[in-house]
Amino acid sequence: MIDIRVLELRETHGTSTMVIRSLSLTILSVFLVEIGIKVYTFGLSFFRRKLEVFDSVIVLLSFSLDIVFHDSHGTVNGTGLLIALRLWRVTRILHGVVKSVKIHADRKLHQERREKEALEQELNKYRDYCAVQEQEIELLRGLLKKHGIETSLPDKRPIAGVQMDVVVEVNEGSVAS
Repeated sequence: MIDIRVLELRETHGTSTMVIRSLSLTILSVFLVEIGIKVYTFGLSFFRRKLEVFDSVIVLLSFSLDIVFHDSHGTVNGTGLLIALRLWRVTRILHGVVKSVKIHADRKLHQERREKEALEQELNKYRDYCAVQEQEIELLRGLLKKHGIETSLPDKRPIAGVQMDVVVEVNEGSVAS
């Protein structure tokens, strides 16, 4: 009875191993196609990118080892090396994702800084305009007093040189302050 169960376990293990190896070969084949597309797209400049070349060597080596040791069993089949190489591939993919997100965030930050500078310039323009208006109001008040005309306008003016901090939030073209 024990021998039958061991044989059943070996058959199940063999089937699952074949499925995993086939899946591995399929994924590596997709990576090989990706490498081919990159080489075709970038031409010789592809070989100037050291990490891309290293990544390609890992994929090619993994694919080759998977083919060579496809039917091997035991510890001699290079499984440890394949696992290390595939972990490197996963690390490279994650690095690519992080790099892409960082580039997108840097672009967004640069755009936000440009918008902030534009809004600060506009704010300064309106401050200058207000200063000119205040001077004109003072000039007109002086003329009114000179001609003896009383006004009911308050004489309170903002204190010169006071600057307010304005927080501006920009959301897809709408400006709120």
